[in-house]
Amino acid sequence: MGMEAVKYLFLALDGLAEDSRLKDELLSSLESADAQQVFERIGGKSSSHYARLAVPVVEYAEAGDPVALAIVRDGASYISDLADKLLEMNAPRLSLIGGVAPRLKQWMAPHVVERAAEALDPPEFGCVYFARQCVAEAASGSAGAIEADGKAVFG
Repeated sequence: MGMEAVKYLFLALDGLAEDSRLKDELLSSLESADAQQVFERIGGKSSSHYARLAVPVVEYAEAGDPVALAIVRDGASYISDLADKLLEMNAPRLSLIGGVAPRLKQWMAPHVVERAAEALDPPEFGCVYFARQCVAEAASGSAGAIEADGKAVFG
């Protein structure tokens, strides 16, 4: 959602998107007054830099800002679609992680919210489980579900 907020911001600054209170909040968050300053602040930054912008987007969506609502609805729809794909692959669990994840549930597909469970471990553990899975697959020449400390991991 942060990247979409930046896309919106550039369009709004160029007069190609409707004005919104979100635009002023994003400019303030980025300590910028124009497109050049925005670019200087975010050009070449990591995804986590953009992710921080999701917080004001969600806040403004909760307050009814139409632009923020559109961004959040699109993001929640994407997450719901991704969750559906994982469920089609028979994922044993589905957890939402991240700072704004709990606040997005109101815009997500109800069946996805219903299936979502609290994470068993911090996200960093997923990296370890995935690495173990890759090593196991490389050693055995197979792909699919494996057990990593009693937790199913899918490739």
